[in-house]
Amino acid sequence: MALLSHVMSAVVTVSHDKHSSEGQSKTNKLHEMIQGAVLGLATKILLGCQEVLEVLLDVCRSFSASGAEERECRFQGLERVAKATVLGHLLPVLMTSLTHGNLKYLPLADALMPQLVQLVVLSSQCALLLKTQACRPGVEDPPPTPTSDVVELIGGGKQTDEMKHDTEEDAGFLFGVKVPAPWATGKSVESIHPVRDNYKFRETVQIPGARCLYLRFDPRCSSQYDYDKLMTFAGPSTSCRKVAEYGGNTLGYGSRSVLGSGWPKDLVKVDGDTVTFSFEMRSGREHNTPDRAMWGFLITVRAQEASEDVSGGLPFLTDLALGLSVLACNMLHILYRGPEVTQ
Repeated sequence: MALLSHVMSAVVTVSHDKHSSEGQSKTNKLHEMIQGAVLGLATKILLGCQEVLEVLLDVCRSFSASGAEERECRFQGLERVAKATVLGHLLPVLMTSLTHGNLKYLPLADALMPQLVQLVVLSSQCALLLKTQACRPGVEDPPPTPTSDVVELIGGGKQTDEMKHDTEEDAGFLFGVKVPAPWATGKSVESIHPVRDNYKFRETVQIPGARCLYLRFDPRCSSQYDYDKLMTFAGPSTSCRKVAEYGGNTLGYGSRSVLGSGWPKDLVKVDGDTVTFSFEMRSGREHNTPDRAMWGFLITVRAQEASEDVSGGLPFLTDLALGLSVLACNMLHILYRGPEVTQ
């Protein structure tokens, strides 16, 4: 894990020097060295993940023959065990890192694509088995009826159950799974704490399809003076309609007052699917002003008044299979695009 973190931090922090040919040459050599290290490490991690998934798939199939109560308990324990392996500790970090711009190059995608495809297949199969088998109820004999002998002879009831189970398997591991929207838990917009002299901030948040947005302000929001203010706009830029502006503090420092009615304690509604925030620290910090009097701001933006309960999230292997699928699609895009066109 330490080696992976070290290599990936090197990938993120390396920068391009376009001012001189010598600097560009050094940067290219550094890129090649880092990319080679990433390729070697990623190959080993993906190979280890493949071995774990193959064993996991065999164990899932063997558990399928156990009783209903034992099966559910075993599958729940199996998912916890899977999280404790390389699948839970290294693979998520590697998948996220491989989407970085410094690693979007053809040789890496070409080398890792076969392993990624195999991992997508194995993780999807494991996720499907866990979903269909863990919650599969035990088969109980129905009470006898006057026509039960005929039904048993024809096999109608049994055929219906098998057809239902086959339909779920044919639909894939996402059948019946509620995939939470990326914005279900809200989007946080946050300044540094405390805000420093000449600090400027601007950010736009968009939730596609939302009729309106709801803003919840942290109770600690504050600035030194009321003209050190945060402005909100209903749209993608500061030229759109201004919704409100907030600034100052009530702690007895700086202006000793707040702008307007103060930082909101209730939800603030913004029409439309986009809101823009703009803040500027115009005053200089006074020596007696504590951090809490110029804490800055933290705002949570949601598309609904009540936050959606997504505490459960997706099942681990389902989430893993989706992440691997997204990474494989990114790699396919790199392969489809081909080598960069040079001058």
